[in-house]
Amino acid sequence: MEPPKKETCLSPALTISMDSEQPKKESVLKLLDRLDRGLVSNEELRELVTIQLDKRLKWGYKPTNEEQLAFHLEFINSLKNMDISGGNTEMINRELYEVPVPFLKLMFGKALKQSACYFKHQSMTIDEAETAMHDLYCERAQIKDGLTILDIGCGQGGKNPSPMWDRLVFNKIRAKLGGRVRYSDV
Repeated sequence: MEPPKKETCLSPALTISMDSEQPKKESVLKLLDRLDRGLVSNEELRELVTIQLDKRLKWGYKPTNEEQLAFHLEFINSLKNMDISGGNTEMINRELYEVPVPFLKLMFGKALKQSACYFKHQSMTIDEAETAMHDLYCERAQIKDGLTILDIGCGQGGKNPSPMWDRLVFNKIRAKLGGRVRYSDV
């Protein structure tokens, strides 16, 4: 049995049109502006999130197993045929790789790791937070002697061996593929 539809939310200003792209985009921008200015109450936000989650959960729902399977297979095939680069790899590479390295080091730390850092406390530097995140990766992945690791670093940080990996005590066997792939036995 399908749950009852939620057609309204607490504030008409939060209603997001689902019928056409332009009104939807405009209302989303208005909502983001209101959120940024602190004009959306917790109750309004909670209601909007509930409505959006409800719509998201129904997005892939089909009444029979056959229809459900067909929907998922069609979705998977659409992903296989999708150009993930957006079709303009030259522009993407130019924007990503032509940024001055000193700027990238300022933004991403010495290792140029463009992923999350773990700030255990507010006084940590970005380099300390990178190391803390690496330690957390190792802890959660249960990295220990005898494991094999494939580090396929990407972006600017993939061009250099990570100093954080060098802190681990292991026998290193490094094979380069395009100067970016490192293979190591722990």
